[in-house]
Amino acid sequence: MNMTRIKLLLRKTYFKFWSLFPTKFWNFVENLAQIELGKGWDPLEISPEVLAIEELLERRKLANPVVFDVGANNGDWSLNFAKMLPESRIFTFEPSRDAFIKLVENTKHIKNIHNNNFGFGENEGFYTLYSDFYGSGMASLSQRDISHLGIKFEQEETIEVKAIDNEVIKNKSLPTPNIIKVDVEGHEFDVLMGARETLRTVEILQIEFGGTCIDTKTFFRNYWDLFKEYELEVFRLTPRGLCRINNYSERDEVFRFTNYFASKKFN
Repeated sequence: MNMTRIKLLLRKTYFKFWSLFPTKFWNFVENLAQIELGKGWDPLEISPEVLAIEELLERRKLANPVVFDVGANNGDWSLNFAKMLPESRIFTFEPSRDAFIKLVENTKHIKNIHNNNFGFGENEGFYTLYSDFYGSGMASLSQRDISHLGIKFEQEETIEVKAIDNEVIKNKSLPTPNIIKVDVEGHEFDVLMGARETLRTVEILQIEFGGTCIDTKTFFRNYWDLFKEYELEVFRLTPRGLCRINNYSERDEVFRFTNYFASKKFN
């Protein structure tokens, strides 16, 4: 028996063995593997995200960084960050009226948190914000169809959207940020496209990628190409901490809740 026939026989035996396991088993394995890789892993609290930024900051001399929390909702992320770095200056941006009221109430005791009742994007103007309820953390500029989850986006409100470059570079109404966190339910890429000049000096970025990107037809490849254009290192947050991503792969096009980080290379 030649080697080719042996390889074919081994291959056939291999697949026959694994075919004995039912589809439900493989669905379980796939789900578990993705979560362990950070794809679909929801830590249910903000602290792992902030700790990831702390890890990226370890070798940098940024004792009092300027931080933009874009899509702040009720302020959990900013409160955690302020606790980690009390000397930082944090600027929050939340366009929803009801969410902004909660944000102001939750952060009123923190002097270094500065709240702004507008959102960021690529094109400035007034837009409709859709949500399942006013003040929802799922509010988006896209009227999402997630009826398969039993959720309907029936609430609407008009919000103001600005561009980071205009506020930081042109109008100089805001300081230049060292860190930008973006969680705007599928429109994260639009925010970054409106900050192309500002990104040249940003040290660390955090974005959320997931099912919301289906509605905006945004792929991880879009972010990967943008990060590489600015020579940023890319990481994914996993249950075991940050995992560096060295190369783009179609396997990263998983539309489940995922936190990605991009950081300037440390020399």
